[in-house]
Amino acid sequence: MCYCCVSHADSRGRIAMPLRTNGVLVLALCALLAVASAADAAAADDATCSNGGDCSDGNPDSYLAETLEPQGLHKLWTSGVDIGSPHVSTKAFPAGDTLATGLWECTPGSWSITRTTTESFLVLRGRATLTNADGGLRIELAPGIWHVTPTGWSGRWEVTETIRKHFVLTP
Repeated sequence: MCYCCVSHADSRGRIAMPLRTNGVLVLALCALLAVASAADAAAADDATCSNGGDCSDGNPDSYLAETLEPQGLHKLWTSGVDIGSPHVSTKAFPAGDTLATGLWECTPGSWSITRTTTESFLVLRGRATLTNADGGLRIELAPGIWHVTPTGWSGRWEVTETIRKHFVLTP
């Protein structure tokens, strides 16, 4: 089973709820990434996801061993408003039929964002919290969590432990 926090936007574009599912589409997405996810967020603890593993055995797979290119301070971070000093590193993969796909890593810090594309991602390591702009919904991200933020979603990221994710951007 794949643990999934899929955000659903209501008619006003607000995020309605997280979803835990073992649906065929979610399982296919996990299989496509070739990374098995934890059956429960609690089981993921502070481990890493390993290829074919359960995100709790501590053996990094090839995505964790990849070298990423430093991009500098997160472009949405604002001095005096946000916390930390979130520095971003990335590695792009061939986009195929998507807008972009690759690896993204960020050191601790916070920033606000409004999505202009839909982003689907699997957390490979680290921890963060996503909060809706109205503060109504919090998603705790940890290794093995699959999450989708739809186009138009507004909220806040707070990275508490350097996080690495495999992401896919779609319209």
